[in-house]
Amino acid sequence: MPEANDLTAGVMALVARAKREAISQRTREALAMARGRGVNLRNPNGAAALRLVGKGGGDGRRLRPTPTPMHGTSPR
Repeated sequence: MPEANDLTAGVMALVARAKREAISQRTREALAMARGRGVNLRNPNGAAALRLVGKGGGDGRRLRPTPTPMHGTSPR
């Protein structure tokens, strides 16, 4: 927004912050109400779902392979 001055940008930032806080509060309240009703909020598949898509797990799959140096260069 090139025509916005510092005051306008500051007001917009405050409004965005207030919206974030309101959304966060509503989410916390809704989750607390759901827990109070006994709703299961967990993933029924647990860690199996993460392993299926290649995330998590202790087998090192989440680590990226170390790149090999190019010919004529030295590693750091």
